[in-house]
Amino acid sequence: MPIVAIGYDCSWDPPDQGCMRGQGATFIVRYGSRDPSKNLTQSELDSALRNMLSVAIVWQEGKTQMLRGYPGGQTDAEDADAFVRGLGLAGIPIYFSCDFDPASGDWVNVDAYMDGAKSIVGKGRTGGYGGKPFISRQFDAGRMTWGWQTYAWSGGSWDTRAQLRQVQNEVTLCGGKIDWDEAWYSDFGQWPRPSAPPVATTADEDDEQTIHIS
Repeated sequence: MPIVAIGYDCSWDPPDQGCMRGQGATFIVRYGSRDPSKNLTQSELDSALRNMLSVAIVWQEGKTQMLRGYPGGQTDAEDADAFVRGLGLAGIPIYFSCDFDPASGDWVNVDAYMDGAKSIVGKGRTGGYGGKPFISRQFDAGRMTWGWQTYAWSGGSWDTRAQLRQVQNEVTLCGGKIDWDEAWYSDFGQWPRPSAPPVATTADEDDEQTIHIS
């Protein structure tokens, strides 16, 4: 399964988009949260589209937001949905961030959070970001349609159902600070939305191949 596209994610220090296009990027993953200084803005979105960069959305309200369980997932999904609608992106899939390595006692809350998010935006729009244990667990349980797996907490193993992979963190480039990402499916929940639906896969296979960009 080949890489489809190269992109990046960023938070408080977004780089120059034209420069990133020159580095080979064709998509961005940008944040929604309750901190406006971190979030994708309308002007940034408009600029990305002019620069032919597609945009995906991740919601992160702290690294351990999922420990807030089912009501936390519902609240975050409601706010995330309002956020994307405010940008004219109604109906776009949303990745919810599990930005830590859950301990065995954390899973009951993490799973409940994802159930709560799904109850608001529906499985077809629910995505998750995290390491392989999180990604595989949520796909296996049918809690999400979209997966963005980070190399962190993954032990070099990839769940082939994940549409996105984060392969390198904390890169200073083009006047900002980014993480490099790879799209392994043509549809990874981005805007503008592709015409074709995502390819459904059922097997959890380990794929050791990745490309690290420096």
